[in-house]
Amino acid sequence: MWTFGCFNCKNTIEALQDIRAEFGDRIEIVGVHAPEFSFEADVDNIIEAAADLGVDWPIALDTDKRNFHRWQEGPTAWWPTVYLIDGDNQIRMQQSGDGTHHYVRLADYIERLLAGEE
Repeated sequence: MWTFGCFNCKNTIEALQDIRAEFGDRIEIVGVHAPEFSFEADVDNIIEAAADLGVDWPIALDTDKRNFHRWQEGPTAWWPTVYLIDGDNQIRMQQSGDGTHHYVRLADYIERLLAGEE
């Protein structure tokens, strides 16, 4: 879950690109774009921002944030939030926020899942 105007979301993009480079076609990344501000809900702006940011994986549009709030129940929701979903459609981990430690943890968990250790 991300939005193109969010500083922390932009930081996540490079980390996800690195993770995809590491694991190749063994994983699939899908971005769910849930805008914080009205200009981020404009589809043309999303397309332009994705190209500028180098986001070349599929992007699901959640411009009314219905799914954003459904997946993050309660009064607070976070950008970015990463969900790791396994081949059986089970959420294996969730992390909100930005930071190198998040990406190391995510890559480690992916490695363990792919190795059948989780």
